Amino acid sequence: MSQRRRFSKVEFDRGAAISRMEPGTIALARAILVEGRPQAVVAREKHVGRSWVSRAVGKMREYIEEANPVPPGWRTDTVTLPESDWPKVRQLERAAQEALSRKDRERS
Repeated sequence: MSQRRRFSKVEFDRGAAISRMEPGTIALARAILVEGRPQAVVAREKHVGRSWVSRAVGKMREYIEEANPVPPGWRTDTVTLPESDWPKVRQLERAAQEALSRKDRERS
């Protein structure tokens, strides 16, 4: 079974800020998309149907993608690495973001 991508709190909050969802629905989506809790468990705890949860999560994913666009030429993916390699990955990500910011400033 493949895992769905989890989002950082910052990514999620950007999407939530532009959504028209009720606070309770946002909290439900956060439990799944940020905390990584199973949809079935959250649905059971909140006494709502799994299909309703699935639609709410799908809609929040759309808001998150809209609020966190991927720059042209970039790719978002999920990788599995040893924990010791994560600092290298984050360093590469920061360097790429800084280079993109410099490029955007030069265009302005």
